[in-house]
Amino acid sequence: MRADAHVVHVIAGLQTGGAETMLYKLLHCGRERRSGTSVISLTEVGPLGEKLTALGIEVVALGMRRSSAGPRDLWKLSSALRRRRPALIQSWMYHADLLAGIASLFAGGVPIVWSIRRSGFSGVEKRRTFWPARACAALSRFIPARIVCCSQAARISHEALGYAPEKIVVIPNGFDLHAFQADAAARTGLRRELGLAEHALLVGLFARYQPEKDHATFIRAAALCKGAAHFVLCGEGASPGNRELVDLVSAHHLGDRVHLLGKQDRMPWLTAALDVACSSSITEGFPNVVGEAMASEVPCVVTDVGDASYLVGDTGHVVPPSDAPALAAAVDAMLSFSAADRKALGVAARKRVASLFDIEQIAARYQALHEEVIRSCAA
Repeated sequence: MRADAHVVHVIAGLQTGGAETMLYKLLHCGRERRSGTSVISLTEVGPLGEKLTALGIEVVALGMRRSSAGPRDLWKLSSALRRRRPALIQSWMYHADLLAGIASLFAGGVPIVWSIRRSGFSGVEKRRTFWPARACAALSRFIPARIVCCSQAARISHEALGYAPEKIVVIPNGFDLHAFQADAAARTGLRRELGLAEHALLVGLFARYQPEKDHATFIRAAALCKGAAHFVLCGEGASPGNRELVDLVSAHHLGDRVHLLGKQDRMPWLTAALDVACSSSITEGFPNVVGEAMASEVPCVVTDVGDASYLVGDTGHVVPPSDAPALAAAVDAMLSFSAADRKALGVAARKRVASLFDIEQIAARYQALHEEVIRSCAA
């Protein structure tokens, strides 16, 4: 990439989510010169925007409404791009792909790389994202130079939706092996914080409370588990103030065994404290929390959505989505292992992440793609 090449990342917002976290991790690696990088949030700055600013990266928030975008919003984004005269735009998720794709034309035909972060559509999320995705599919042969899918499952589903297959490249999520690693002190510390015995078994579900994460199946599975494990939930909405979730826990008589921690900013510490990490999602692309658990030497039980099964390989258990008995049986099987056997499985999980999904490797792949697009468009 040219020394003076300016790359602008465009994303819907900078709250804590999978795509937002992946963007932060890429820029934290610093492979692209931070002084030559800008991030445009279509909505607010958010907590990750503040962290990016602390790295010395320019963050611009356009203050758009999440529910709709109009001609004035398109003009604001086009103007922001023209002022920065980027060599390349990297956009993240459907709404940003669509808006930045059109804006790139008004900004002088700047080459753009789109990013797809999910493998399918369901429920309320389908209503919010399906039509922008269809619009992007129709435009995919004309606007983006490349389209990055975070999983093979996303590639397959979006080719079926009509995305230009010749432009798609798969680059999985990457994981920070320095931030996430085994931590014996965390195991002791969380159990003490929760008032549990030192050797209590902890199973975690770390996810925002939304339909796609299927907390209900996880709670039903927890009630079916045969052992005396405790279950730790954290993430936005997974808190004692969520009456729907609290009532679900109470209905399954799990009040003293389920711990709702809500949104947390100490994820590496909490992740390293677990014996088993779970993902009960009904749709995913390439789940960050699973890779982070694996990097922390925590074996995982995941649903067979997106590329979750490829991510865990033979280091964890994979079950069908929305199947509480199967999820419970897999958790029971994992907890039936000796501590030494679970440790060996966790070590194997970290080695898998290190060999295939280290954030440094993934950042290098993004940089190589950006360099290729800039060269080809300049030729």
